[in-house]
Amino acid sequence: MDEVPVDPWRSVVEIAEDAATDRAAHAELAARLATAGSRFRSSGAGVAGLLDDIDRRANIDVDAPIASIRPVVPQLKSAVRKAGAFMARHVAQQTTVLISGLSAAVRELDQRVRHLERDGHVSIVARVPDARPRVADILDALEARNPGTRRDVGSHTELDTLPRADAAVIVGYRLLDVGPIGARLEILDRLVSSVAPSGWVAVVSIAPEAWAEATDPVVRDLGGRGPLHPQTWVHLLEERGGSNAHMHVGADTNVIAARW
Repeated sequence: MDEVPVDPWRSVVEIAEDAATDRAAHAELAARLATAGSRFRSSGAGVAGLLDDIDRRANIDVDAPIASIRPVVPQLKSAVRKAGAFMARHVAQQTTVLISGLSAAVRELDQRVRHLERDGHVSIVARVPDARPRVADILDALEARNPGTRRDVGSHTELDTLPRADAAVIVGYRLLDVGPIGARLEILDRLVSSVAPSGWVAVVSIAPEAWAEATDPVVRDLGGRGPLHPQTWVHLLEERGGSNAHMHVGADTNVIAARW
């Protein structure tokens, strides 16, 4: 019997999940390590990037330039700068302290909001039923048409560790049925970035009409507006460069796929 090749990504997922369990068991140590390493990480765009820019600009240069092409003017500017140096430094120090304090407060709030959003979405995603078994034949057929690695992504750990641009088939499930629309679009962009040329991205979604029966009250109350219609997924996939989009509309589960 032929052995099924091991996908190294799965090993990474298992390691990441074990690490998450360890972090939860040693929350204080994890927080201290995150704080110690924060200055070595790139914040990128968004609120964190703006705050980094504010921090860089918080140090006010009180030594005004004195250069001039006119004679005597540099000496006059130098005299004025020296006369007001004490007051300028005093105001600059207070302003820098104020800006730094406000930046730290906003950064703390931003981190808390991010943690709340992420933790809340993780807990809701785990309660969404896995609809893949209902459409296994469709996914298997898609995989057979596109030889190569197939990667099914239904958790944040799998999403965060997903290699870029190397899978023949990417299957997204659970993650895309709940949460704010903006967050779902970010997840879809991440899935698209992980498919190889000529590969397929497939969205497995619970049918909107079956959402009430398929999920519990907690998911329905906290999961946002629920699943999107298949026509919407076709539009979103094509908007991101997908072609040959098609959809399977079932009684309780939809599959929408496009090729890159």
